[in-house]
Amino acid sequence: MDYIINPWWFYLVSVLNTLHFMAVIGAGLSIIACVVAYAFHCDHVRDYGPDNWYTNKVINTVKKLCIVFFVCVTLIIIVPTDATMNKMMIANVLTTENIKNGTDFTQDQIGKLVDKITDAAIRVKEADRGR
Repeated sequence: MDYIINPWWFYLVSVLNTLHFMAVIGAGLSIIACVVAYAFHCDHVRDYGPDNWYTNKVINTVKKLCIVFFVCVTLIIIVPTDATMNKMMIANVLTTENIKNGTDFTQDQIGKLVDKITDAAIRVKEADRGR
């Protein structure tokens, strides 16, 4: 069967939409985690004084969270939403060639319909003459 739009594209749209959603959630959670880590770090420094081991651990954690954040933001930018992908699929199908073929097909079908109506009218006229 020759599809105009392959059904697998709709599945891909769904999967990429889920990936886009997960990237948004990941970016939000990484920002929240950075704020929480910074808040705990400030409390620790205030209560116990500067501690290089703890400070280094927090800095490494924040660096990792920043990497996660930037990966998620990159995915948000690169992966299109489902509305965008649906528009892309429609634009892929709506070509001048497809519109011309559709117009030709419609004109052929209308021509066949007019021929059948004409034949039926001729038969009715001939039947009326025969009476």
